Amino acid sequence: MRIAALDSKTMTKWLPIAILGPLALIPACSTVITPEAVRASSIPTELVDRSLGQWEAAVELVNQFLDEQAPEDVPWFRLAFGERGMLLIRENGVQRFDVACTPWGWVVVKSGFTAQERSWGFVVGPVGGDQPVFDNSFFYGGFGLRGSHGLGGLILHEAVHTMLENGTTGFFSGLNYYLQAIWHGGGEEHPHETLAYEMEGKFRGWAGRRKLAQPQVDLVESQARDVDR
Repeated sequence: MRIAALDSKTMTKWLPIAILGPLALIPACSTVITPEAVRASSIPTELVDRSLGQWEAAVELVNQFLDEQAPEDVPWFRLAFGERGMLLIRENGVQRFDVACTPWGWVVVKSGFTAQERSWGFVVGPVGGDQPVFDNSFFYGGFGLRGSHGLGGLILHEAVHTMLENGTTGFFSGLNYYLQAIWHGGGEEHPHETLAYEMEGKFRGWAGRRKLAQPQVDLVESQARDVDR
């Protein structure tokens, strides 16, 4: 057991989630984030087009990364992007891979995290504003709107959880996740998170090297899409 090794800050962050965590497995009202829904909102068109372009580019980057550096410990998968959101393509079929802004996502964000995996995708939380379909922790990071690298890392991280069926992707795995969170803490130290963080880190390094290797003219033309602000 490692509970004695946890500092007060880590305990303060994780205990509310560990105690309330099972409530996250109960269905609740939510806003599913799709390009179609974002376009139908009152968000300015220029901001919508920019953010959806980054999302589409992120999916393309994730697929390119998986083509070049397919992980041995994760079953094969790819992603597809369209007006109704993302699809997770497996060897044995295709499923929706939704992003939803939910009441539980608010708890996740208030606890210092960005998103939390589900069997059908992942949940995020509101970050201010009156448009939950856009003003959420999927599109916005600590430095403003996420670029394609930031979105790609987040999407890949959660997709790894879904493919491995660990973390909070199911009722019993969720209970196990929260119990281990009490002893191990969160982030990369949690046994369920190790591979997801490892893959996200490799992706970010790969994406950064790829950006630096682009011809200067390509960098100028794609800087708004590829820079994670």
